[in-house]
Amino acid sequence: FVLLIFGVYALGIHVPVPIPGIDPAAFEKMVQSNAYFNLINTIGGGGLKRISIFALGLNPYITASIIMQILGAAFPAIKKELREGGEYARRQQNKRIRSMTLALSFFQGWGILQIIKSTGAIPPQFQAIWVYFTVILFWTAGSMFLLWLGEQVSERGIGNGVSIMIFAGIIISFPSMVQVIYTSVSNGTI
Repeated sequence: FVLLIFGVYALGIHVPVPIPGIDPAAFEKMVQSNAYFNLINTIGGGGLKRISIFALGLNPYITASIIMQILGAAFPAIKKELREGGEYARRQQNKRIRSMTLALSFFQGWGILQIIKSTGAIPPQFQAIWVYFTVILFWTAGSMFLLWLGEQVSERGIGNGVSIMIFAGIIISFPSMVQVIYTSVSNGTI
């Protein structure tokens, strides 16, 4: 089952979201040269450099989980609810995290598009709001689908599904990381 989920993830990374006017090869070079994009790309299994539906990866979920942990530490009522609420409180917390993931997917997608726009990778004639909305919609759907896949792995009792999905993303991007390191060592950059 887990290998099937990995296969779905690996296939989804190769499903591009068409952004008019972007040259995929030039965009891939830009991602590799930008440290922030490179980190997102590595955690997401290379989805960002391919401009795939999984470009955001599970980053919105990770961010939402961290925010909820900080809120739990900052507000004793939330911490008490989780400690004393049992399974119901845990389900409610997961609902909040999923809702926050949905919102953060939108904002992180918008932010990444703005950074891409600032590099000049998107020509002005293709900077229409409907283009941005469509790309953000695909990225949000992809991120939520990855979260759902992770939850399916968790429900099967194999482990923490989201952590396994993050692991899969890193493993999928491992060959390209080795290639970048090899090229950097060959060039004398490292």
